[in-house]
Amino acid sequence: MLLAEIRAGLAAHPLFAASLPDTLDALAAATRVVDVAAGERAFREGDPAPYMFVVAGGELDAIKRADGGAEIVMRTLGDGEVGGLTNLAGDETRSATLQARVPARLYAIDKPAFVDAMRTDAALTNAVLRALGRKVRDKNAQVATLLQRTRRDPREKIVFFDAKPYEREAFDRRMPETLRARYIEARLGPDTARLADGFPVVCAFVNDDLSRPVVEELGARGVRLLAMRCAGYNNVDLTAATAAGIDVVRVPAYSPHAVAEHTVALLLTLVRKTHRASARVRDGNFSLTGLVGFDLCGKTAGVVGTGKIGAIVAK
Repeated sequence: MLLAEIRAGLAAHPLFAASLPDTLDALAAATRVVDVAAGERAFREGDPAPYMFVVAGGELDAIKRADGGAEIVMRTLGDGEVGGLTNLAGDETRSATLQARVPARLYAIDKPAFVDAMRTDAALTNAVLRALGRKVRDKNAQVATLLQRTRRDPREKIVFFDAKPYEREAFDRRMPETLRARYIEARLGPDTARLADGFPVVCAFVNDDLSRPVVEELGARGVRLLAMRCAGYNNVDLTAATAAGIDVVRVPAYSPHAVAEHTVALLLTLVRKTHRASARVRDGNFSLTGLVGFDLCGKTAGVVGTGKIGAIVAK
């Protein structure tokens, strides 16, 4: 039953999806299941590498030992991700330690059996080459991030995501001489969280993705303060932020007069149809057909909700 389960799992994986039936049979027979408890290490950096593996459940951190002995999480492998492909040629040792974040399972495929399968199955070989190509691109992105970190102004302590030109102008005008910020137009999410590497402060906005995986990656990359430049924080996983050691702050209030005045502006736009008139004038059309409005004078305006903003609108 376990052999059939392994074969089915391999057949459903993109790396093996186009493999020959005989290849799948041989690989399933050469595969053993490795269950890794949370916090346990499947192997350590420098260990022999007798197998490549597919993550069949859970999450594991790939940890690299830096100069001085410090351990750095390079990336997190989730369900379906593959490892050990760079160890297929020769007697290379493990380039990183693999430690489970949560209970995890690996399909460990014997290296000689996998290499033999590549020799006889062109589809598998092509799939491995594509996977290695993606790995190289990911490594290049990591290198670019490191270069960015080493070359940047040492005063850069804040990175803004989903940043607009007008925001940059406003913040730069008020930035003290001892502080600089980096502005990124892209929204914060799983694909862009790596750009926060080395910045202690991240400034995010309402459309940024601050779910658990993103927050955990920010914490792993050294972020210690998440500053929301908005009043809402419903897009932030606060539990994950606390666990990652990240403080979260927000804008406690904003100009109620600005919102109230905008409300009145929209009201007048609807009453006088200035939005349609403006478009016509730009086209050289000065017809008044359909543009006749009415006076507000003498009419009663209803304001639903008289909190701070509503009260200013009424006033």
